[in-house]
Amino acid sequence: MKTIQLSHLKVDLGNYRIKKNIPNNQRETIKEILINQGDKLVKLAKDILDNGLNPSELLLVTPDNEDPGHFFVKDGNRRLTAIKLMHSPEMAGDLPHRKDFDKLSKKFANHPIIGNGIECYVESDQNKINLWIERRHNGELSGIGTVQWTSAMKGLYDQDVNNKDPRVFSIILNFLQEHGDLSSDLRDYILNNSTNVDRLFSTPSFRDALGIQWKNGTIAFTGDDIKAGVMLLQKILERMNRSDFTVKNIMDVKQRDEFAKNFIEWKVIPTDPSPSNPTKIKPSPISSTPSTSNNPDNLNNEQAEILSPPSTSNAMPEKIKPSGSISKPSSLSRTTLAIMKGKANRVHSQKAVMLLFS
Repeated sequence: MKTIQLSHLKVDLGNYRIKKNIPNNQRETIKEILINQGDKLVKLAKDILDNGLNPSELLLVTPDNEDPGHFFVKDGNRRLTAIKLMHSPEMAGDLPHRKDFDKLSKKFANHPIIGNGIECYVESDQNKINLWIERRHNGELSGIGTVQWTSAMKGLYDQDVNNKDPRVFSIILNFLQEHGDLSSDLRDYILNNSTNVDRLFSTPSFRDALGIQWKNGTIAFTGDDIKAGVMLLQKILERMNRSDFTVKNIMDVKQRDEFAKNFIEWKVIPTDPSPSNPTKIKPSPISSTPSTSNNPDNLNNEQAEILSPPSTSNAMPEKIKPSGSISKPSSLSRTTLAIMKGKANRVHSQKAVMLLFS
């Protein structure tokens, strides 16, 4: 490592971010990088001004053999360009972002970089330079390159460090880890497909169809049935983890509602009656022992019913089976009752006599 003064550092004329047919000089190369990066370069300059250079990512430089004491930057040309434009905004010429660097240069005038220089990693071997550039910019390379955070990892970081509200996938993951037997396969699925989990469980109609609720930043279920809720979540995630599932299955709300139908069997339903979740209460069975206090002649049920005074209630009387259950009235009984209700006492007496002597 070596601390090098800003004036001794040069941008790489063969930088892969810009065209290869640029003029062979520093000023034109810097302008090309500014044209290529635009607003991104302005934001990078502001960040360097406020926070300094990232100490975990030193500029990778190699000596300029034709200009002793000077170095070409092989990795870190955006950073160097941002610094040089803050130091000398006139290098931007008449490009649109010139005014941005004019403003930044006033704050940069007393920045430590100007007096102290920049910490760099010096490498003369071009093969090693290429190796480190490849590790930095060519993706994961099966693990030996830079492995980027997944969306889930970024969400967890924001939750812990930036105090942001937890994302839906995180709420579900924490719930299953606390209450369920979460397999490593499902855990990996949630972390690697957090966007799909967020998309599905953020849909109100999908949750409502299956008895899923949000309460105080956590997941809940109808009737607070945690055991049934764990089972439901596992079934949904297992289905999403199948090879034939893709995001195309849940792209819009209609598809998500259709997807919910696969899990109706595991829908969480209320288990106890309550004002918020009323359940139907079945009537108690009627006694199987018929009363004979109003049947002195020991008539059968239908005869006794007809001979009894008509009810003043609007409710239809129910028939009684010896087993105690309510039976469906016979066609004769329904007809007779209709006549009774329509014709009152006059028709009542006539029909009673006809039935008794038939």
